[in-house]
Amino acid sequence: MPPDPRPAQLAAKAKAQAKEREAAEAKRRQEVRESGARERVQNIKLCLQAGAAVFLVAFAMLYFGRGWLWWLGLASSMGAGVLFAAALAQFEEHRRIAKLA
Repeated sequence: MPPDPRPAQLAAKAKAQAKEREAAEAKRRQEVRESGARERVQNIKLCLQAGAAVFLVAFAMLYFGRGWLWWLGLASSMGAGVLFAAALAQFEEHRRIAKLA
C-alpha cells in the first residue's frame, strides 16, 4: 500500500500559511514605521511654522514695542527659540530612527 500523501500536503500548506503570516506581519510593521515617520516629519514642520510665527510677532514687538510690550517681545523671542530647539531635537530623533531602520 502506498504512503498517505495527506501529511505532506498538510505540512506544505502549514508552511505556506506561516510564510503568508510572516509577510503580512512584515508589511504591517513597515506601514507602522512609515506612518511614524510621517508623523514625526509633520511634528517638525509644525514646530518650525509655530516658531517662525512666534518669532515674527516677537520681532514686531521688539521693534515697535515700548515698555512692557518690549519685554513681552523679548519673552516671545525666547519662546520661539524653544520651538526651534524642539524642532531640532525632533529632527535629530527622526534621523536617528531612520538610520536604525
